[in-house]
Amino acid sequence: MMKMNSVLSQGRRLSSAMLKRFSSAATHSVELYQYEVCPFCAKAKATMDYYKVPYSTVEVNPLSKKELAFSEYKKVPLAVIDGKHVIESDAIMDLVRGWKTKEKPSADELKWRDWANQKLVVCLPPNLYRNLPESWDSFKYISQNNKFGLAQSLYVRSVGSVFMRMMKGRMMKKTRNYRRETTSYESTEYMGSGRSNGEKVSGRRGQTRRCRPSSFWNVTKHGGSPNL
Repeated sequence: MMKMNSVLSQGRRLSSAMLKRFSSAATHSVELYQYEVCPFCAKAKATMDYYKVPYSTVEVNPLSKKELAFSEYKKVPLAVIDGKHVIESDAIMDLVRGWKTKEKPSADELKWRDWANQKLVVCLPPNLYRNLPESWDSFKYISQNNKFGLAQSLYVRSVGSVFMRMMKGRMMKKTRNYRRETTSYESTEYMGSGRSNGEKVSGRRGQTRRCRPSSFWNVTKHGGSPNL
């Protein structure tokens, strides 16, 4: 545990140092190690898409994680940026944002980031993995990825479907007075509430609020569920 925490803190310090060193005009090599259905990976991709930062992705086998053999840190997202490892979606987002603007994230932007981390991500699994058939359908991306053979795809998809169905139950227990369907809709309505009182969606300089719905749809679109 201490070793993992050390890797985690090193990644945070690294992204801060890189943020100061790189100029916005520089061209960067970005390779993102991900799970296609991971909402935290989707957050990182949404930020890079928004700021038009080119990147490539490496799909990680969720069981063997052999693609992460080079790293002590075995979670996604993990970005290799100009040969340096950056971990955690928020660190990746801050680094990419720092290439495009020298301004610090506003209180409003941090508010919606915390909302996505603490509220939106909690309500997604119970909606994406309500039962085994829907959980199986959410993992269809595995069989569509050419890097996984047929036998491996079926194995990963089967085990992953069962595991995420079990995780759904744990998430429900953690949420007091949980209501599956309404929680998802209430979360999206809360996201849209920022438009009340004549407030502009684009926010200051056309950036902060426009990125919010972009991040949301990137988080939800990969699940493959028609129930959101």
